[in-house]
Amino acid sequence: IGGQYYGNVFETCNVGVSLSNSVLSTFPTGTISVTGNWLNYNRIGIQCAGTAVYVNHNIINGTNATYTDASGAIQGVQMGVFMQGADFSVRENHIQNQVIGIGLLNNEHDLDLIEENIFTANLVNGWSIGDNEGSYFHCNQFNGYFYALLLQDYFLTPGITLNPGVFGDQGMCIGDPLIDDPADNAFIDGFIDIRSTIVDGFQYYYRDGVGFLPNPIVMTFLGGVIPVLCDPSVSSPNTANCATWQTIPDGAISGMLDERTMNKTLLQRVRYYLETEYDTLAALGLLFDIQTDMAKRLQIREAWCRGDSLLADSLRTILPNSRLNDYYFLQLYDLNRHLLQTRRTPLQLTGAEITMLQTIAQSQTNMAYSAHSLLYLAIGQEFEQALPPLPDELFTANWHMFINYKQGAQTGDNTLFSIQPNPASEEIFINFQTANTQPQELLFYDLTGKLHFTQILNGAGTFHLNTGNWSNGMYYYRLVQNGYVTATGKLIVLK
Repeated sequence: IGGQYYGNVFETCNVGVSLSNSVLSTFPTGTISVTGNWLNYNRIGIQCAGTAVYVNHNIINGTNATYTDASGAIQGVQMGVFMQGADFSVRENHIQNQVIGIGLLNNEHDLDLIEENIFTANLVNGWSIGDNEGSYFHCNQFNGYFYALLLQDYFLTPGITLNPGVFGDQGMCIGDPLIDDPADNAFIDGFIDIRSTIVDGFQYYYRDGVGFLPNPIVMTFLGGVIPVLCDPSVSSPNTANCATWQTIPDGAISGMLDERTMNKTLLQRVRYYLETEYDTLAALGLLFDIQTDMAKRLQIREAWCRGDSLLADSLRTILPNSRLNDYYFLQLYDLNRHLLQTRRTPLQLTGAEITMLQTIAQSQTNMAYSAHSLLYLAIGQEFEQALPPLPDELFTANWHMFINYKQGAQTGDNTLFSIQPNPASEEIFINFQTANTQPQELLFYDLTGKLHFTQILNGAGTFHLNTGNWSNGMYYYRLVQNGYVTATGKLIVLK
């Protein structure tokens, strides 16, 4: 329960920090904190399952590493942070040179914050797998990526979905200067800003200004991502406001009409009271003033861990149980209550109780990871979390990071390269010249990252390319010599 991991250095480990807990073992004023650490070149920097945790002010470095078996098949990738079935706030971290910046698996409905982080040179900054309806990306800076956000169903075998992908609205604007809060993520020098392969749709509220609108967005299902421009007269253009919540009085939160915004503001202010003001009474006063379903679950955990079983029991009677995850939460609460009444610990579970936990653990719900943690304590049953494959184009394209994909063509110091005309219709002329005699490979990719065309260029000259049979749209290109990218840019075909 509780605890702080501060000022440590974790290097070249399989996992830098690993936290696993059950839902009633952590509570709002006793949340575990991983703060101010250096995590360098680990396979996974920080992984959390079934626990409540604050991850703040860490520096997480990698090498964009992948891990293969004897046949060369990819078995794992470098990941900065991985959250599964957790309640979390990930804030003001520097996460760089990872294949995955932060991975999210089945964290479900209750709101979790990923805000004011700087993601640099990760292939994917945020990877949402399965149900992460509560995940809220706010005021992050995304630099040099293949995908800023990638949304997928949870599956292990293609075509067999174990948990459909769900992703909640990012930001919220209703024309109220007090509470309007665009997502305010900055998309800088990336390839595809949002890639959604899930049926569930969500709205992305953005502020007018350079870098705030996710573009391009690539969707497998039409309507999966709906960009919504916030009123420029209410949300000032070009300037992100990452502290809107600080101007909202505590008394106004319970009167908000949007429950998601209410939960977000509640978490931000509770965290502020605990981490900045060190005012536990103010945090608890606000928490127990809010009556959303998420707040009630936090209240019952707070009461339980403080030994107030009467308050916890009364809260238990008003918790919802319509969703499977809600039902499992109540089952875990009843199990802990029965252990207390019979003066037993999780090391003394009955066969029936172990069977119940194994049923929960096999579900694709948030509570599954709490059940896994209890089974580990009770019978030493470890669990391995299999993840779906990443899209092929992430690796087949062999992307070299730190490349500007949005600001037109860029070239190395020793390469001259241009494409005319651009936009093009039926043909283009590619002028190229390099300072050495090594051949260069020119590659064009469509918006899904699929390789569309490739050509070897030698020395200097002009290459004529017929684009008459190319579909209208945007294509990205790069020029590669001896394994290094010497030029990048985009071509628009418009007929």
